[in-house]
Amino acid sequence: MDVEMDLHVRMCDRWGLAAVDLERVPEKTQTIAYTRFVLDAGNAGDLLDLYVALAPCMIGYGEIGARLAPEQGDDNPYAEWINDYDDTGALSTTQASVQRRCPFGSRLLANGFGFNEGSSGSPDRQGVKQALAHVALVVGDYDKAIDFDFDCGKLKFDLLEDTEQPEQKKRWVVVRPPGSGGTSILLARASKPEQELFVGNQSGGRVFLFLATDDFWRDYEAMKDKGIIFTRDPKTL
Repeated sequence: MDVEMDLHVRMCDRWGLAAVDLERVPEKTQTIAYTRFVLDAGNAGDLLDLYVALAPCMIGYGEIGARLAPEQGDDNPYAEWINDYDDTGALSTTQASVQRRCPFGSRLLANGFGFNEGSSGSPDRQGVKQALAHVALVVGDYDKAIDFDFDCGKLKFDLLEDTEQPEQKKRWVVVRPPGSGGTSILLARASKPEQELFVGNQSGGRVFLFLATDDFWRDYEAMKDKGIIFTRDPKTL
């Protein structure tokens, strides 16, 4: 990945776009969605999860480079990019890596990185591992919700990310219980009157989320001290 990043930065610099300028460009929503998915896969899963999350780039760019290389002319401004991804050694390494680590890697490669004609459009389910990455929680205000959740707030959750999304006039705010590597909560600010009706009533009055802990009474007393109101006293089952 370091080699790939260096290639992209070097080509942009050649066209007058310096590395410092790249850092200032706001991330597109699609970029945020994919990169956060890869990060979540790496943090919440194992090495196989990470390889599968990266597979679209590993396979896709290798396939694109291999297909474009025979057709490009000497004056193609993207020649270095195409040649880099068409490199036989790199592509062979990518293919071997996918075949070895992905349960359906051999099938993808054998069919031109696609699925057999007439198939359902999804790989065999055997060996597939999935997990919920985020659960959206509708809130009235980002900062008030963070103050309730975050380290200095009542729940003392970890603030994983708070990124502006200027295109949508929103923020990508993700929190997660301390010590957890699993599902996180996406704080989604209500942007319409009908959405505001669900703030504080995500599931129609039913229990919405269940928080697991290694010390119930420690966290229960700490939450009470922070002013969190429990509708009834806990009991031992």
